[in-house]
Amino acid sequence: MSSFENLRVVDNFYQTSLFFPMPTVVISTLCEDGSTTLLPSKRIYTQNTHGTGCTLSSAMAAALAKGEDLSTAAKSAKSYLEQAIISGADYEIGHGHGPVNHNFSFTVCIRR
Repeated sequence: MSSFENLRVVDNFYQTSLFFPMPTVVISTLCEDGSTTLLPSKRIYTQNTHGTGCTLSSAMAAALAKGEDLSTAAKSAKSYLEQAIISGADYEIGHGHGPVNHNFSFTVCIRR
């Protein structure tokens, strides 16, 4: 198990303009002890992104608790977050940025 002193997960967000449209891929970067792991995912166009940082860190902690190594845990967490954003993309709750759908896997089971 590694120490978390030199651990960083960075989400790269890009400012957009008329000349530089929003990219279709978002790349999170896991940096640990001099090694870098890129975690690309497709950009989901939604305002429902409230809580994504907390969701990513919690999913990563849960994956580590299940025994996954750091790189695998980061990939699992990123995948979980992407699915939660996609599943909650069309929510219309309150005003401003809405939440992601943390229960997307339960919703799939119920619909079957």
